[in-house]
Amino acid sequence: LLESTINDHGARDPFIIRLEDGGFALIATDLNTRNAAYRGSDGTPQWRRMETHGRHDILVWKSPDLTHWIGPTTPRLGTADMGNVWAPKAVHMQDRGRYLVTWSSTSRSDGFAKQRITDHGRPTSTSSP
Repeated sequence: LLESTINDHGARDPFIIRLEDGGFALIATDLNTRNAAYRGSDGTPQWRRMETHGRHDILVWKSPDLTHWIGPTTPRLGTADMGNVWAPKAVHMQDRGRYLVTWSSTSRSDGFAKQRITDHGRPTSTSSP
């Protein structure tokens, strides 16, 4: 069982990828829906508040064997203009020796009206070195 004890103290939308070195990485949304900051006065979850004021980073754990895990670390993916970074996914681009990470987010520029698959504020994707 993995547990996040940093940032929002929650992990959602987990995704596991096999790493080039044979190990594994689990990436997840950094969000705890029980966080009081995302609750209404009656205690109900406020999804709109989560979309607009959530975290701009994701959680990353690494494992050599899917049993023993190290982490999480929290690489920042989003920008100040973005809402919460949701549902990260990754794929290894073998021909480039890099990992492509995509996620969904809203943007302040349109009043957080649309969900996008995005990277660094652009409706595109990117790779990491």
